[in-house]
Amino acid sequence: MNAPWLGDFPIDLETARAVIQNQFPQLAHQSIRFLGSGWDNQAFLVDEIWVFRFPHRQLAVELIIKECRWLPALAKQLPLPTSAPTWIGEPSELFPFPFAGSPFIPGESLDRALHADERLTHRIADFLRKLHDVPIHGETPADDLRRADIPFRVELLCKQVSLGEFFSEDELAIERAFEAAQNARFAMHRTWVHGDLYPRHVIVQSDGEVSGIIDWGDLHVGDPALDVSVVFALLEPIDQEPFWSAYGSADPDLRIRAAFRALHYGVVLRSFGREASDEAIARTADRYLRSALKFFERS
Repeated sequence: MNAPWLGDFPIDLETARAVIQNQFPQLAHQSIRFLGSGWDNQAFLVDEIWVFRFPHRQLAVELIIKECRWLPALAKQLPLPTSAPTWIGEPSELFPFPFAGSPFIPGESLDRALHADERLTHRIADFLRKLHDVPIHGETPADDLRRADIPFRVELLCKQVSLGEFFSEDELAIERAFEAAQNARFAMHRTWVHGDLYPRHVIVQSDGEVSGIIDWGDLHVGDPALDVSVVFALLEPIDQEPFWSAYGSADPDLRIRAAFRALHYGVVLRSFGREASDEAIARTADRYLRSALKFFERS
């Protein structure tokens, strides 16, 4: 499998400092430190208050433009803090792409501090219900990456990975799951969706309370199954009913599509975890795969 998380346009600390100071002189004398590198961006923390993200691959440029355009207005209607941009940077000679700065959300990503108790899962379900209920008006971003196109995603996964290499004795179960997912109905009830909601994008406090939801570059109007799939990283299928009750949907086809999304996450994150030696991501991948496979076995 190729490694799309490896950046094509890295930026170092001193360049990031120069770019930020050049465009936002009011931040010129603040501290800055490297915060981390993700699938799409490199992040720097300014004065322990602002997180500036710089896209380090071409696709991420469009994602950050989308986030800057749509998220600030949407975030005002949501019950948890988000990484809605406050500072929007323009391309320059120092850095050729747009970038963004948003308020720092304190805490730890859920994949590193997994507290999948009832309070947390209820909070996430409630957040998703409110996000998916936000009215849709006028022009909106579409699912231009075909995230919810299950036949397309099945074909892509089969081309990119050897299922036997990844799952050995589970290969037949995976193929059955793919077949079930492709037969799931989608009544085209489109909603606003985060589009990439997995535990690394959920920030929690030390007491397990959710601090906020970050990394909204995949924001669009599409299939809510993309978001509710996060439950498969938190709970086994037998324990999921409180989540679905809090979310307010018993649609079996929604759950099937969400379970497929969980399998998709498991495959991709397992590759990422291995390549990047990221144990937290690897554990998350295993949770997704184990839980999703159990769901399809019970279906």
